[in-house]
Amino acid sequence: MHGAIAVSEQIGPQTKHRGGHSELMACAWLLSNGYEVFRNVSQHGEIDIIALRGGKVFYLDCKYVAVATYGKTKRPLLPKDRILMGILPIYVWEDGTVEIDFNPSPSLKDRELQGECAGCGVVFIVKHYKQKFCSGNCRNHFNMRQRGEN
Repeated sequence: MHGAIAVSEQIGPQTKHRGGHSELMACAWLLSNGYEVFRNVSQHGEIDIIALRGGKVFYLDCKYVAVATYGKTKRPLLPKDRILMGILPIYVWEDGTVEIDFNPSPSLKDRELQGECAGCGVVFIVKHYKQKFCSGNCRNHFNMRQRGEN
């Protein structure tokens, strides 16, 4: 779901007020789309907004998205623990567009990427994107076989 709410450039948020302004924009969008809306009044909560619609409860974390000067944008991603708690990101774009991501991806640091070891073929959790072997021993045995030192 997405939509736009007109935002005047003269009253756009200063950096220190951007989070609160984004939450208000998200709440206005949710209300205009038939949600019942509840805001967290604490500055230190996991959830910014709780929205109800059609008998469903949505726990939302509001994220502001600025358009980069070179044209590409990167949506802020939620930590894996928040996604597992059922929290969804609601994005407020610089132009006033608001959208809820109903299928969020965890931030890269929280992803468990799997790879197949180039030495023994076992599937393992990759700790670095260039990692090709499940262990140092496996890498050493692979290199020895390649050199014919078996």
